[in-house]
Amino acid sequence: MDNKKDSNDILVKFSDVTKQYGDLVVLDKLNLEIKKNEMVSIIGPSGSGKTTVLRVLMTLEKINQGIIHLDGEPLTHMMEKEKLVFANEKYLRERRSKIGMVFQQFNLFPHMTALQNCIEAPVEVLGMKKEEAEERALGLLDLVGLSDKKDEHPSRLSGGQQQRVAIARALAIATLCCWPPDNLEGCSSFLSDNPTKSNKSNALSSASSFFMPSTSIGASIQF
Repeated sequence: MDNKKDSNDILVKFSDVTKQYGDLVVLDKLNLEIKKNEMVSIIGPSGSGKTTVLRVLMTLEKINQGIIHLDGEPLTHMMEKEKLVFANEKYLRERRSKIGMVFQQFNLFPHMTALQNCIEAPVEVLGMKKEEAEERALGLLDLVGLSDKKDEHPSRLSGGQQQRVAIARALAIATLCCWPPDNLEGCSSFLSDNPTKSNKSNALSSASSFFMPSTSIGASIQF
């Protein structure tokens, strides 16, 4: 009984995952399990494959061997004629919509305000009503301490503030299935690549303070 419960608690699972670029093997039969509501840090020198782990989990890179599961379902593979095969783009897009990611370069839309950046994907990609998306975005901007900057464009924000907007934008996707916070069913994964890059002062504790509320609403955090 306990083993079944533990299995249900696993949100992300890498099984013998290999990723290589030509002759360069970046991930060599990686096995990794991350439970729901868990915060995980991937630490290592530059070039050791940290970003690659996040990119294959975001399905931005295809793996060469192994399989990745997200919330108990295949992420990198799909069922076809009663056997697992590498997933096609349609399947990947559907699964990708349940994952939020903050990149090292924040990629905010420069012509949009902080609020507009946070509602663009939920409205245009996921079909959410604008009023609902704005309500969620305002709550997330408040979560990262930027509710007073909602009408500012990225050019008028510091690097650290831009990063926090990017965090709020990613959480708008990652928490889509578990909003409000008292409904934790179906929550997703949230990824951040080098989250302390632009928050130099007390960087790690600052990043953790932003991300810990995410674990309380059911999202697994990896960075």
